Amino acid sequence: MTLIKQKVNKFTILGAGTAGCITASFLNKYTQAEIEWIYDSKIPAQSVGEGSTLPLGKGLFEEINLNYATLEMMGGSIKKGIRKVGWNGGGDYLHEFPLGQHAIHFNSKMLQQFVPQRLQAKGVEIIDKTINSHDDIDADYIIDCSGRPSNFDEFNDAEHIAVNAAHIVQSPCRGPLFDYTFCEARPYGWIFAIPLAERTSCGYLYNKDITDLEDVKKDMKEFMEKLKFPYSEEQNNFEFKNYYRKENYTDRVMYNGNASFFLEPLEATSVGTIDHLNRRLLDSINLDLPVESNNAWYEREIREAQNMIMMHYFAGSKYDNEFWKYAKQKGKDSMSEMIQSNKFRDIAAQALSQYQEPDFASMMKPEYGQWPPYSYWQNFRGLDIAREVDELIKEFET
Repeated sequence: MTLIKQKVNKFTILGAGTAGCITASFLNKYTQAEIEWIYDSKIPAQSVGEGSTLPLGKGLFEEINLNYATLEMMGGSIKKGIRKVGWNGGGDYLHEFPLGQHAIHFNSKMLQQFVPQRLQAKGVEIIDKTINSHDDIDADYIIDCSGRPSNFDEFNDAEHIAVNAAHIVQSPCRGPLFDYTFCEARPYGWIFAIPLAERTSCGYLYNKDITDLEDVKKDMKEFMEKLKFPYSEEQNNFEFKNYYRKENYTDRVMYNGNASFFLEPLEATSVGTIDHLNRRLLDSINLDLPVESNNAWYEREIREAQNMIMMHYFAGSKYDNEFWKYAKQKGKDSMSEMIQSNKFRDIAAQALSQYQEPDFASMMKPEYGQWPPYSYWQNFRGLDIAREVDELIKEFET
């Protein structure tokens, strides 16, 4: 088996987007190695994905002294959970973090300015230059956070995901207007609203092969009018693939961020996955974990996140149209994979056994797709799928 070198005197990080910032901050705190951080100013950092789960706020607090005042200065806000409206026929509930814990919303451009400033003051070398090959880098280990790949020969499709395009509108709301990420199932997909200090970022996730952009834009206007978000011509439209690497770890390179994977942003799994990949890297070095083991772990991590996301489509919505029929079938296919996991079935059993009388403190470990039993308990109830999940598991086990 191939091992990552146990002795690392120097790390090089490629890319100064959100993944590069999280990785540089993490390695500077938890290693004694020299850190070289390289970015190419001719390649703009991607500025999507402005919601997080618990690891980001806690990590930046411990690593670079992020506090409430700094978060406000960066245009960010507190996130207590995700409010979900319209899934499985019109429910409205908050998937909340445990009381006393919260995540953050952040202005990605401001984060990408703030973190380098803090780390440069701590002695991290930040270099603006073009890198054409990993062979050109003099380092023991490389973390490649260079962004979305130009081709996908080295990637697998995340085949269950039902959406592949986004329409983004930046509403000029001074706020933040609320303390959660808002997600609503809509006729052609779903819409998020992320509350920041100077704007509310609204994004419509849909399938471009089923729905025209003009229909999406019309429905986005209706959504914003309903919630009284001022409309804006500050917009962005893009298509995307949902993907992950065939091999994410080698004996000298780990990929992270969009250079490693992309899954649609429902439940904000990207930032959590970035953190998990970094922690696995340190375990690999400290414990001599084989590269093959790391890559097997990586595929499980991505597929678990994909299946958790697709549980929402398995639940469906109040809409009976081409998109939702397609998405619900994708959700069923994903759920068929999900219930084959011993880990998921054990977590689901814990959540279902405490359905009426939960003990929250006992439901915080373990995790499947970044969710502990506490999250599954909330979403089985909110999505109204507890009976269906229970029946599928019983059918599988007989």
